[in-house]
Amino acid sequence: MRQVIAYPHGDGIAIVYPVEGTGIPLTEICRKDVPYQTPYKVLLESDLPQDYEFRDAWRVDFTNPDGYGIGPQRWFIEQAEAAIVSIQNEQPPSTAEDISAWKVKQQQRLAGAQALKQQMLDELARGL
Repeated sequence: MRQVIAYPHGDGIAIVYPVEGTGIPLTEICRKDVPYQTPYKVLLESDLPQDYEFRDAWRVDFTNPDGYGIGPQRWFIEQAEAAIVSIQNEQPPSTAEDISAWKVKQQQRLAGAQALKQQMLDELARGL
């Protein structure tokens, strides 16, 4: 059965329908797609009311949440930081002729991860 993520939003609740087959575990999708410090519950889609006419009246008990979101910027900062550590800990190839090309690719990947982290930090600073 398909799982959905519910979290409080304004006077109602928001429902996130995760895309299947992304390779990202549901717990990570929850952390990424739920706003910072917002509680969430993972529900079965079949547990949602079938009548969308009164969707604003839907309620979910968040007193014992399944977790709290960190939002997309903080999630991508975590991912970028992990990538930076991984790239910095890579071992160079054993042959001298491969080292130059490896160093260039490593620096490009490192620059990309650092740029992503900085972009997300800038978005947080702007309140996005």
